[in-house]
Amino acid sequence: MVRSLLHFWKNLPASVRHLLLVGASGRYHLSRIAAEAVRKLTEEGEPQRIRILISLCSQILLAVWEEDPLDVTAAKQLWRWHSRFPFLTEDTAALVDAVCKESASAVRHRDNHISSTEQDAIAQSHKFPQPGTPFSCRTFYWKAMVEGKYEEARTVLESACWPQPLDRLRQRYLAFIDLAQGGQDRWEKIHARPGAWLSDADRCLQLGNLALARGDRRKALALWRNCLNLRPWLTHVILRSYDTVNNLDRVQRPLKGRVSICLYTFNKARDLNECLAALAESHLGEAKIFVLINGSTDATRHIVQTWQDRLGTDRLKKIDLPINVGAPAARNWLMHDQHVREADWIAYLDDDALVPADWMEALESAVERYPGGGVWGCRVMDAWAASTIQAVDYHLLPPFQAVAAQNTAPFFISMLHYETFDQEQFNYMRPCVHVTGCCHLFSTKTLLSSGDFDLRFSPSQFDDLEHDFRLAFHNKPAIYQGHLAVRHMNRTAKRTRIHTGERGSAGANLYKLHHKYSKNEYRKLIAWNMDLIEQDIFQKLEEMEHDGMGQTRRGTL
Repeated sequence: MVRSLLHFWKNLPASVRHLLLVGASGRYHLSRIAAEAVRKLTEEGEPQRIRILISLCSQILLAVWEEDPLDVTAAKQLWRWHSRFPFLTEDTAALVDAVCKESASAVRHRDNHISSTEQDAIAQSHKFPQPGTPFSCRTFYWKAMVEGKYEEARTVLESACWPQPLDRLRQRYLAFIDLAQGGQDRWEKIHARPGAWLSDADRCLQLGNLALARGDRRKALALWRNCLNLRPWLTHVILRSYDTVNNLDRVQRPLKGRVSICLYTFNKARDLNECLAALAESHLGEAKIFVLINGSTDATRHIVQTWQDRLGTDRLKKIDLPINVGAPAARNWLMHDQHVREADWIAYLDDDALVPADWMEALESAVERYPGGGVWGCRVMDAWAASTIQAVDYHLLPPFQAVAAQNTAPFFISMLHYETFDQEQFNYMRPCVHVTGCCHLFSTKTLLSSGDFDLRFSPSQFDDLEHDFRLAFHNKPAIYQGHLAVRHMNRTAKRTRIHTGERGSAGANLYKLHHKYSKNEYRKLIAWNMDLIEQDIFQKLEEMEHDGMGQTRRGTL
């Protein structure tokens, strides 16, 4: 149990604290934190800090395993640590040991060795291995989850033979499906069964999320407080608790001032139609929409004309270009249009993004909370797979120590959301170094003064990231509004199978970004990013502790 969250955080080694500040989710990120904690443990001589680091490693390794308990590597890593520093309950230890032993048996019988060619053939035929071990079905389960094929994921689970005690884990994976489908009643029923909870901290976190979804904010906060007593390093629970206490997760008032909503589009007539339909149904107020047709050759012009007829040419304006000038040039064209510049705010929106009705109010809430931001953005979800997250708050990480000698990249971008699925762990608001260009808001004055989007990142990829870097160099952070979820019609699974030429173009642009600024400038930017989020969470912890993580000075329940 932890008496003071703030004291705990301030007494962590700086390198461990900085990684945790970025986030406390994602299997690979958590594993990196555990590795860094172990490295610091070998250097530490003070008994109390040694105990803190051992406890931290124990709980992080358990959390890694909880995210995917059939992950043999995670199970073996956890078992080795428990053998050295026993901390697991008897039931959990038996379950982890069973995963390690059953996986060895599966390997001997080839169940865990299905080639990638066989996997593709099975997935395309929708005929899963029957019967098989849970380990042989795990790949197909997660593939179905990523693609939003939840009933297929359920079929995969049922196709496997689950020996005791592994049957307990089947309940865990079934609960993931029900959570993704929004079946809260079923999810709660499944989690009431023995084995669905893998730790007390996990139980408190998930039941707290369920309580908030049902409108019981006090119960949610009490459960999250119990979770933090066990795992004080859970960054997202701290941030979400603060926002809940202060009502920052509740939509407030319309965006003040005139707004220009800017889209550029190339041969996506169907997506554009749905995007404009969602926009038209949202609370636009007096906002004006500007659509730049980027050399489209499909039905885009007809779609734009149809919506102009519905909304009026004074509300929706068209800019028609004969060729595709690429994303950076399109953004620049729009921001320099005299009618666009008349507004106080400029919002860029992808032509395949679906905004909720209250998206502008949610952005106003972020502007009000963090008025010194340079750009305000949101959480982006896959429109076709409710559990798949496409974009959250991005932060800069220094090169991994283990690969620094072989890798010349001056930084890494945090990608925690790629390592997990949506369990509401990114539903918070805070500053960061970058928010995605899928839906982001600028004050017109800041946008024009920060300069154009760099044409060297044409046709697309990283122009918005580089622009956010420029703002950060001038102490203008990006602000992440995780309580606003925009659905993106660009499928996540499809994006992993992009054309070789597209992948090459993106790789080239990343190389340009790595070398646009000096290594020293990037080191300063990483340090600035860490100071930014450290000050933010420390301030929030001070306010929360002032009132025992109940009512704070800024709000009421």
